[in-house]
Amino acid sequence: MAKKYKVEVADVDNAIGIAIALLKDLRDSDRQELEAYDEDAVMLIAGSIENAEHCYIYRDMKDNILCIVGLAAVPSVPGKEIWMLATKRISCFKKELLICAARLLIKKWVQEYGRLYNYVYSGNSASIRWLARLGAMFLAPIKIKKNGKEFLPFVIEEGSI
Repeated sequence: MAKKYKVEVADVDNAIGIAIALLKDLRDSDRQELEAYDEDAVMLIAGSIENAEHCYIYRDMKDNILCIVGLAAVPSVPGKEIWMLATKRISCFKKELLICAARLLIKKWVQEYGRLYNYVYSGNSASIRWLARLGAMFLAPIKIKKNGKEFLPFVIEEGSI
C-alpha cells in the first residue's frame, strides 16, 4: 500500500507562513485551545516552530498540511515539551497518524528524553482522549493567562505508553 502522507522538517525561516497555512484549516478543537491562550495565534504557532528542537509537518500527497508536531526544551524542566496542532484534514488519517505514527514518535522521544509533558485546554475533549490513549497521565488542572481558562497538565513517561 502506498504511503498516503509525507513528513518534512519545518522550515523555521518560514514559521509565520507555516502558521498562516495551518490556521486556514485548523481543527475546531485546536482553534479553541489557541483562543484559550488569549494570544495572537500566528505568533504563538510561529514561536513554537522557531523554538522547537524538532518540528515536523505531516502533509497529504497534495501538500495540504495535516498536522505539525514539535518538541522543545524548557529550561530547568526535565524532559521535553511536546505539542501538536492539526487541520480538519487529519480526520482522514486518524489511524495512520493519530494512532500509529504518533505512538511510534512518542515512544522514540520518551526513550530518548525520558519524559514528555505539556498541558491541554480542559475543553479540548478530543485531544484529552487522544493523549490518554497514548499514555498521558493528567495532573490537577491549572488556570493560565489573564483570562483564567483551565488547562490540564500531562506527562508521558517510560512505562505509560
